[in-house]
Amino acid sequence: MSISLRGKGLSSGASGHTTEQVFFTLYGSGANGKSVFLDTLRYIMGDYGQQASFSTFLAKPGDGG
Repeated sequence: MSISLRGKGLSSGASGHTTEQVFFTLYGSGANGKSVFLDTLRYIMGDYGQQASFSTFLAKPGDGG
């Protein structure tokens, strides 16, 4: 993830502005800092930061999608 894109994601999430709908995902092989980055964000956000369950992103029968 580029520095400018990372900054955009962090600033829009921290400011609460909802003018854009975006979804960020981190991917790649191991040992490149993904978990450290997310753990740091959760630490900074305190009670506002939580890890979503994988089932949050799965379609369920009757959801219309």
